[in-house]
Amino acid sequence: MGKHCDLGHIIDPSRRVAFGINLSNVVAGKTILELDLEVAPNTLTHLLPPAVYRLEMKLAAANAEPVTKTIEINHTGDWYSEETKMFSDGFGMKEIS
Repeated sequence: MGKHCDLGHIIDPSRRVAFGINLSNVVAGKTILELDLEVAPNTLTHLLPPAVYRLEMKLAAANAEPVTKTIEINHTGDWYSEETKMFSDGFGMKEIS
């Protein structure tokens, strides 16, 4: 049975300021990836500008040995209202190990 967790979200860049999701080094019209943390830090380090990121995860359970997986996140900063286009040209994730 699969388990899911929210890693983060991206909103339409025209609504960034209204939601308080803004970074001075990201031009208007580009997206910002906001990591879904329990508490948002005042340092704004949960807001990620467009780039390629690698996330290393350690997955564990009481009845299984821990497994390490690395996910590559390609956040282009481009926004597309069509979901298929967004996940092909604006944002992507793939397991690399």
